[in-house]
Amino acid sequence: MELHVVSNRDRVSSQLFDLWFEHVPTEQIMKRFEREITTYERNDLNLVNWDDHPSWLSGAFDPKRSRETMEELLSTRNDELYWAFGHVAAQTPLRREFLIKRIRLHDLLESLTYHILQNIVRSANDLGMACLVAVEKIVASVAELSLEHYINILLLASLSVRAPQLLQEMLLVLNDCRSTVSDRSDILRYAHRHALAVVFDRADEAADECPCDDDGKPKRQRVAPSIAKLSYTDKPDQVKASVRVDAKASAVRLHSHVRLQAASNPQNTWIDAPIVDGVVVVASKGEVTIELNHPLPPEMTRMQWKMYNAGSIATAKAMLDAILRLESEREACCAFFDQIVTSGTNSEDFRTADDADDTVVTAVSGDLNESQQAAVQSCDSQLSLIWGPPGK
Repeated sequence: MELHVVSNRDRVSSQLFDLWFEHVPTEQIMKRFEREITTYERNDLNLVNWDDHPSWLSGAFDPKRSRETMEELLSTRNDELYWAFGHVAAQTPLRREFLIKRIRLHDLLESLTYHILQNIVRSANDLGMACLVAVEKIVASVAELSLEHYINILLLASLSVRAPQLLQEMLLVLNDCRSTVSDRSDILRYAHRHALAVVFDRADEAADECPCDDDGKPKRQRVAPSIAKLSYTDKPDQVKASVRVDAKASAVRLHSHVRLQAASNPQNTWIDAPIVDGVVVVASKGEVTIELNHPLPPEMTRMQWKMYNAGSIATAKAMLDAILRLESEREACCAFFDQIVTSGTNSEDFRTADDADDTVVTAVSGDLNESQQAAVQSCDSQLSLIWGPPGK
């Protein structure tokens, strides 16, 4: 009897140490991927309680109202518009990005060329060829953009435009607009050529990681995307996404390019599933902060989102930053600045491996193969970049 009591006591002590008890459910088995996709309801005017709003507001949202009567109605409500503007302008600190995106200053459009061009690129997935026409209409303004703003637009296009053919045409149209720049110096030609190559490589990588069809919709992936829930942050263009840490598809990291697609359609209407692109700016276990390139629907928090990983932009961003630094600092950042930016423009000043003297090769050519001989010959040029070791 004594031995039986001691045995039970030892078993309970062991379970207490392991925090596991036979009579208490202490384990829960979770599915690897969440397959139960829930639907949502899209915001509808029929669901609004107009008693909670000013009496004139319901008439302003009447779909049968003409443009003229709408303008007449708004012209008599200057007090409400002034209060709305005053509320936004009085916020501290001033939300400059919010004002730029929400308020149009027609007499200052020239200074807002960069922001207008950003929104044209962001609209390309929905408007298609119309955005290409819009860019061509402001070709002079695009040509006057600073190199930094122009490169930012190129990168934005590679991260925002999903249809492959449309993206290619957008990048080429932007590049053609820059051909009219009045100051076509060697460094600008160099920067334009290599920046275009970098963003094309970034777009190709995104297409390999998350291929899309001609309508810009992600194709069926070999690995199912993870399902995420989104929440707001204190910045209007950023959201937080909660993801499963054990899902392979959700292994997004800092600087990852992600595509978010609504996991289901709304119950009360039929629309294409919204798709937005963004870049991860903060990454932690089970949660990432995404800086968005497109606006999200107001029902965002009630929706579930498929999150596709379209690769990392870290390398492309570093290469573009190097081009900008080379253009701004020139000889101060690189002793070979002149050789780099003028290479290939004046063939008389540069000698290639084929033009080098054979005397160097003759002295060491006994055990060298053809590629090794070419590497040795290149050392006789003014600027040599050798990727080694050159094996046999």
